[in-house]
Amino acid sequence: MKQNRFISLVLCVAFICAPSSAQFKGQNFAEKPISANLNVESTDFSSNIFEGFTNLICPWDLSLVALGGLSYYKPNEEGTTSTLEPLAVDLQISGSVARNDGRESLGSRLHPGKIQTNIFIGQLAITSLLDIATDAHITASDYERSFVFAKALLYTVSITEISKNLLPRIRPDGSNNRSFFSGHVSSSFTTSAFIYREISDWIDGMESSSHTSSTLLKGTAFAACYGWATYVGYSRIRDRKHYLSDVLVGAAVGTVIGNFIYDLHFDNEDQSTTSVLQFSFNPAVRPSVGLTYHF
Repeated sequence: MKQNRFISLVLCVAFICAPSSAQFKGQNFAEKPISANLNVESTDFSSNIFEGFTNLICPWDLSLVALGGLSYYKPNEEGTTSTLEPLAVDLQISGSVARNDGRESLGSRLHPGKIQTNIFIGQLAITSLLDIATDAHITASDYERSFVFAKALLYTVSITEISKNLLPRIRPDGSNNRSFFSGHVSSSFTTSAFIYREISDWIDGMESSSHTSSTLLKGTAFAACYGWATYVGYSRIRDRKHYLSDVLVGAAVGTVIGNFIYDLHFDNEDQSTTSVLQFSFNPAVRPSVGLTYHF
């Protein structure tokens, strides 16, 4: 248990530092020392938070309220019925990969909800500390990034829960009928997609980076972010909690939501730079996991 908590903490710190550094790209903190007396009145702290929160609200976000309400509708409370039967490839993969020793892989033990909550709280706390205690030019848009991340997760969780409730499928281990689609995977891919876009934008803002080093850094970030999410999907299959199709659909949903919400709020900030490792319908330009698209 202690090992799991330590690994979870390390992952949270890594994910918090990455988007936080992306928020403040181009700022030289060596020239902005921490204030000796944390003078909250010298900053527009509360206004920045309030404006950052209100900036993320769109008219169609009313759909999030509806989705949240629908996510509580559970017509199959007993968990014994199944609308979706596993595909032949699902049974084949599950039979060859799944374990039967009753243990859980690391990707299953580290619940994504806890990791994401810690990322959101940590990123918001870092932004607030820099706003209050330093001369860094923190604006409402910096807070907005944390809130938009939470918004993407809310959409993912709501849609995942609706699918589980309306399309029951018995899990491979027979524990319940909430197999389709994987919440672990959809949440992990939403997080990975969002954070990769943050890192990619930060790399684009590095004036000293060459095209080669920029591509290498983006490739490393892509592999780290999506590699972890892919491992979570593999863990859910190996632990007999999901079929391959549950994982693939969860990965697609999480990737689409993470990138769509990011593009909706931040894609127009800088049209002068493009990344060869962002997402597009053209896989030769911007690779993704299982699904490529461009808004």
